Amino acid sequence: EASSPEDDRKRRSISRLKELNNLTARFYHHLLMKSPDAQHARDYMKSRGFTAETAKKWLIGWAPKNSNVYLGHIREQKYNGREIVNAGLGGMKDQNNPRAGLYHKFWDQLMFPIHNQMGDVVGFSGRILRADDKRGKYINTSDTILFNKSKLLFALHHAIKPMGKEKFALICEGQLDAIALHEAGVENAIAPLGTAFTKEHARLLKRYTDHITLCYDGDSAGLAAADKAFAQLAAAGLTVRLVHLPDG
Repeated sequence: EASSPEDDRKRRSISRLKELNNLTARFYHHLLMKSPDAQHARDYMKSRGFTAETAKKWLIGWAPKNSNVYLGHIREQKYNGREIVNAGLGGMKDQNNPRAGLYHKFWDQLMFPIHNQMGDVVGFSGRILRADDKRGKYINTSDTILFNKSKLLFALHHAIKPMGKEKFALICEGQLDAIALHEAGVENAIAPLGTAFTKEHARLLKRYTDHITLCYDGDSAGLAAADKAFAQLAAAGLTVRLVHLPDG
């Protein structure tokens, strides 16, 4: 089937954005592993029981405090400001004045690359590291042509084969929970991206399994979130069970 020049341009643009996300993931990971400025991020990882091998497997990284460190590196790799904005990794400081330059969306956060089910990095979820940081605990990539958090599940690309083997998917609350489960050998674990479980999530999972086990926190907020997830999963025709964890 013949493709139009517009289709070709769109494919090239999407390919460039995927490459930019992959490059960014490797850059953040290098900083986490090597930068003296990331020592507090490494200490946080250690406090959660995660090793350097964990960081390598999941390509976990650290976003620098200074935006220019990231923006300078990306521009050296021949990506322009428009591509950085289109990838959801930054924005214009002043919408009415392009000369004002760009800002980097993420700074001083532990960075988790978000993959689609094919294994492409399509965005990021950044977790704050300091108690005095007043931003939300997790900040995600802005919605882009690649990234829509209501249609993506963390760790799904790792969990697809284990889900088939175990005959069910285990859904937990967050990225760190999912990673901890995988590291403990429970490799059919996945997590939504800090958002409510959606009908799109349920439809996506139904491609791979008909059975779901929910493993949310045992507090009232966790149980309320599990109720909402159950409603979406049951409506999609999935069989749902709940692991009722003790509070705390």
